Amino acid sequence: GRDAVYARLIQDGRTEPAPRPEADRPAREPEDPDQVHELPIPANAPREGGRRAQVIIQEMGDLQCPFCNRVQATLEQVRQEYGNRVQIVWRDYPLPFHQDAALAAEAAREVKRQRGDAAFFEFIGIVFDNQRELGLDKLVEYARRVSGVNVRRLRQALQQRTHQAAVEADMAAVRGVLGSIGTPTFLINGKKLVGAQPFSAFRDAIDDALQAGTTP
Repeated sequence: GRDAVYARLIQDGRTEPAPRPEADRPAREPEDPDQVHELPIPANAPREGGRRAQVIIQEMGDLQCPFCNRVQATLEQVRQEYGNRVQIVWRDYPLPFHQDAALAAEAAREVKRQRGDAAFFEFIGIVFDNQRELGLDKLVEYARRVSGVNVRRLRQALQQRTHQAAVEADMAAVRGVLGSIGTPTFLINGKKLVGAQPFSAFRDAIDDALQAGTTP
């Protein structure tokens, strides 16, 4: 079934379609784990946590990706442990072979436009809990559970693909700085952390950032 295909796609740790053959790609330097990537945050990006946080975690995510789902509990632990010292910012990166991911991202943007950041994160939580069913009607149904969302306007936004360009612009901005990535990928005050890592990996990266005293 589809799960087997997915397992085969990711068995060697790749969550993007196969890269081009080595011959027509420039040689890549091994990555410096301390490299700081400057990825500007759009003014309207969904955020939760401290407004003046010392550590900004940008989460490049795909709402249909099982690894993005898996890491949510770890991020909840981060929120509990660090409170307002950390802010989590969502960046859209729906992968092309997840057929419902882009529409789910657009639905989340419409929920945010109507009801703000808290509603956005509540909605993506519901989406993560229901990753197997993310068609248009289902997305509208999930949005009904978020207080105050006008689902008629949401359905219209999805049918008209109102937020498609904004999702694509977010992806393009991420790719422009990081190249093609798998999901989830995180920037913690600009330093890259890849995959659904355990809490300890986030703790180490956040503690380093706090110690460095660098402001994001």
